[in-house]
Amino acid sequence: MNEKQAVTLLEKMIRIPSPSTGEKKLAMFLKKEFSKKGFKTKIDKAGNFIATKGSGKPLLLLEAHMDTVLPVLPVKKSKGVLHGRGTVDTKSTLAAMLIAADNAKISKGTLTVAGVVEEESTSNKGALFLKSQIKPDYCIVGEPSSWNAISIGYKGTVSFAFEFTAKKTHSSMGMLAGNNFLNFFNELQTHYINEGIETGPSFNQLLIELRNADVDDEKTMAFVSLRLPLSIKAGDCISCHTDTTKPDSPVFAGGLGMRTPFGTFAQAGPCEHCGGEGKSVKNKCPECKGTGRLEKNKRFIEIDSDFKFLKLLVSNLVIFF
Repeated sequence: MNEKQAVTLLEKMIRIPSPSTGEKKLAMFLKKEFSKKGFKTKIDKAGNFIATKGSGKPLLLLEAHMDTVLPVLPVKKSKGVLHGRGTVDTKSTLAAMLIAADNAKISKGTLTVAGVVEEESTSNKGALFLKSQIKPDYCIVGEPSSWNAISIGYKGTVSFAFEFTAKKTHSSMGMLAGNNFLNFFNELQTHYINEGIETGPSFNQLLIELRNADVDDEKTMAFVSLRLPLSIKAGDCISCHTDTTKPDSPVFAGGLGMRTPFGTFAQAGPCEHCGGEGKSVKNKCPECKGTGRLEKNKRFIEIDSDFKFLKLLVSNLVIFF
């Protein structure tokens, strides 16, 4: 697939609206396009688009989501830049993975590209189902996190649904279900502050988020999410006075917990001045920018026979590991 064909593919993908739960049309388009290119394609039970090339071990999985947030934006080109919903997050990444896979020459192993559904929603339906179906040896998850660094997504969430009830009384008594929830939420926040968990950089904090609430005098339904740092596991996120694995937990009675595979991202990259070399060039060559090498536009993926070395080059993007 050459550069012109790659741009055309991305533009076609951008022009197909695919908000969360509405990805079917895009999945069908990709299935048709890449079936013609010799891939084994399917749309799984969750609605994910799957394209596979090669066979046997090891298995490399390239994953990015097809869905976008709303509203749908007009698609246009301006000064060589394509604008539209998904050009950043993250149809462009999925397109790059598909282009790299199409140009790949694989002598051993399996290369699978997955476009998953409902990443932008709270369900994370596509990734969770994919995780239960595919056990890759290597996995690259595509997100718009700049081109010159590798992002590590390890901050998960544990989510709870609560029901608070109260006997019907006059509102002047203050004994309302909504008040019960507010008291609980304040107690929860105080607990984490007292435990010293909400200190340091935000990525290392346990963050409490009220995602949704339906408030009534006699019954209030609330959905609360905890963003978990690496030091806290989903099963013991309330430390001493609550065990979320037990149904009779005094605070989270009736709570339903779920640890999602992806969350807030931390990014690791080289120094922007020296590129990780520990020294910088003051008078830089205008062509190589002081790197000492020139890169040409190529799109391919090389996988050696042992699969221990992966080189992914997509429009001057190189990832080694």
